[in-house]
Amino acid sequence: MPTLPSGAEWHSALWQYENEDNPSFRKEINFTVLSELQAEVSGTIAIEDVELGLASITGVVSYEVPGIPVVKVVEERPPEVEAVAPEEIEIEEKGEILEIRLPSYTETDIEATLTVTNDGSTPLNEVKINQKAFTEYFRPPNPDDPENPDEIKLLWDGNEVELDPDAVTIDENSIQINLQNLKDSPTGMFEPDSTIEVKFPIHAVSPPKETEFETDVVYNANTYPIGQELEYLPIPEEIPRLVVIHIRRKYRLVKEIIPFGEFGNYQIVLRYENLGDMPLTEFVLIDKVPDNFEYSEFSLEPEITDEVGTDTLKWSIELLEEGEKLEISYNIKGTGEYHPSDAQLAF
Repeated sequence: MPTLPSGAEWHSALWQYENEDNPSFRKEINFTVLSELQAEVSGTIAIEDVELGLASITGVVSYEVPGIPVVKVVEERPPEVEAVAPEEIEIEEKGEILEIRLPSYTETDIEATLTVTNDGSTPLNEVKINQKAFTEYFRPPNPDDPENPDEIKLLWDGNEVELDPDAVTIDENSIQINLQNLKDSPTGMFEPDSTIEVKFPIHAVSPPKETEFETDVVYNANTYPIGQELEYLPIPEEIPRLVVIHIRRKYRLVKEIIPFGEFGNYQIVLRYENLGDMPLTEFVLIDKVPDNFEYSEFSLEPEITDEVGTDTLKWSIELLEEGEKLEISYNIKGTGEYHPSDAQLAF
């Protein structure tokens, strides 16, 4: 008998039966109930946002020497070739390099600034700054010098903070600043977009001509809890190179007096030319005019001071590059003849 669902009907097959006796009928019906369970289950899974932090640092090295500018030079080199005549070698540019040219056989202090920036999204708990490759001519600061006990300064986002002496390690070849466990320090952890600067002098001690100082600087940092240590090495081309040269200060100073118009009218022309191999910086040109003459129409306005019998004209010049010429002119008008010996020109 087939399995029937609820509400269904079943009809048996027809059959014939012959018997001489009167038949008797009996009804027997057997049922088997099969159970079927259908269940529908629904649920909700909530996934919380997970913020992945990026740990990253970058760094810069800069030098500053009062009165000496940082210059850009293009370094060139011939490509590696074999059996080629010199005139056939093509010069290949390597790119711009920053240079600071120091005077030979003198003592000069170069202010070094090592800057590290947290350019990631994760606070950092450790920061290490290490500069190496100091020499006998270019020396790190001396922590035991009683005259300069605070040669090394630590700036945090532009503000000077106290530097623990135990965080500083100096030897004749290197200087290392090791800032550890910042989460428990007064400054707190090194937060994203923050900068740390370490400033100290590099002492150039009578370096000879053509001496160069090229250094290695390494920045390291780590997170809390501690993870894979970060390391950043500035590109060598981005670190200014200290080059020692023999400074030859040579210049030409000319004063020309040109009469024009009526008697007593003159144009004064001052010409100054840098003939040396170094830029001239922060110098003053001085000219004097007798009291019987009036001056006007300056091509470059001077500072004027009144002295007994003469007026002194001063021009402050910030920079004159190698081979550069400077010309200043003005007019004077007075009585009598103007003699060069009446007015002194000085530098």
